[in-house]
Amino acid sequence: MRRRATSRVMRVVWAMAAMATAVAATGLQLDREARKNPAVAPWVPSAFQAYAAAPLAREAYARGEFEDGAAYARTYVRRRPIPAEGLSLLTMNLLGEDKEREALPALLLASQRGWRDTYTQLLITSSAEQVGESEVASQRLLALWRLQHREGPTQDLTANLLSMPGGPQAFANGLDKADLWITPFLTWAITQNVPSTSLETIADAIAEKSVPVDCSLISGPLRTMARRGAGEAAQTVWSRSCPDDNARAEVGEFAFRKSSAPPGPSDWAFPRHAGLTTSLVSGPAGIGLDYRNTEHMRVSVAQRITALKPGEYVLSLDYLSGDAMNKQPIVLKLTCYTQDGQNGPAARLWMKDEAQVIRIPDEGCNGQEFALLVAHGSGTIGQFNLEPASAN
Repeated sequence: MRRRATSRVMRVVWAMAAMATAVAATGLQLDREARKNPAVAPWVPSAFQAYAAAPLAREAYARGEFEDGAAYARTYVRRRPIPAEGLSLLTMNLLGEDKEREALPALLLASQRGWRDTYTQLLITSSAEQVGESEVASQRLLALWRLQHREGPTQDLTANLLSMPGGPQAFANGLDKADLWITPFLTWAITQNVPSTSLETIADAIAEKSVPVDCSLISGPLRTMARRGAGEAAQTVWSRSCPDDNARAEVGEFAFRKSSAPPGPSDWAFPRHAGLTTSLVSGPAGIGLDYRNTEHMRVSVAQRITALKPGEYVLSLDYLSGDAMNKQPIVLKLTCYTQDGQNGPAARLWMKDEAQVIRIPDEGCNGQEFALLVAHGSGTIGQFNLEPASAN
């Protein structure tokens, strides 16, 4: 009887031990899962909270509950002392309580432990920018871009850096030939109106270090930048980021050029339309544009962005042939754009064999877009010429 009783007790103890082990294993597994899925964190028993304490701390801080956030942060540091995230969460609590002096040691220690902890890097970047340490800030921001942490805070701090003295050069100095993220960075920087001088500094480094850029992705943003009146800067960024023979049109050059590359900010672009075919051909006065429009409506066959100063200009075409010369003249449409990219004044001219005068208004026309419109039919448009009226 005693042996049977002892046996039953052992089985109960074994079952309880197995259950305790299963509970512990489940708790630890949930805690580890919370590293990748913060939604799991509230379900982790407090006895097993370590990694789960980090998202719980962030949520508490977001609610303004700094005392609870600090408790979770201390739990994280106590149970997982090596990762930098726990120290950065403690720093956040101290900063929330306006204890900058106490926060500094934790922040410095966190910066030494974890280059991959996003919050730590953002915090160090912000602190560095506040005291004018552009080198430190640029190192952290470059690391975040390389790790593909490109959301709002990273972009905001990058915009701050590129607007502060020495910031653009520090950022440019840290670029490397392996920085494949440079194309989305340029697209963001151009569309967010980062200072033109900063973009030019970075473009210099791109050219010097042969950092690869996808020119097809920055063509459109740079043309938009030129349309706002920053044609010179846009062309500088283009020619240094995409330095091939087809990328060297000058801002004041209006000649058609044969090119297989995407159009730069100073290039003619040739839109595609149903029923329209175009091709560049050699003519008596240089490169001309052949067209055939089978639709019974006018369409744009060529577009050119400029940033002309206010005043009068003389427009002419070296030659016209086919329907463009006879029954269906070319229409030149000029659209003005303000500095913020909004449409300004517009004008339309009939382009025949004689020169035409057009005026760029004093206001609301920081950048311009010329468009050549053709009607139903076919013909050839010769060289497009533009010069100040005072030159004649």
